[in-house]
Amino acid sequence: MGKKLKIAISVTLASACQLAGVFALARHDVLTALKSPDEPNVTVTLGYITPSKTHGFYFAFKIKGHSQLSRAYWRALPFRQIDVEK
Repeated sequence: MGKKLKIAISVTLASACQLAGVFALARHDVLTALKSPDEPNVTVTLGYITPSKTHGFYFAFKIKGHSQLSRAYWRALPFRQIDVEK
């Protein structure tokens, strides 16, 4: 295998690992913000990831099991900001 191909594979793998880590952090933050004794069965699923000029990028999650909220957005800038939507 050529040196350039090894470098390209390494960079791709490192980027995928970094994205997976950020996704895990975002999901954890959203679940922590939504958990309450009144709503014990809240689950979130990833809706989409999109780049943004003002927030760098953000993750949109669909909320299930909550009586009032339907979506949550985890924004990269400012770091770890969570917005929810009814």
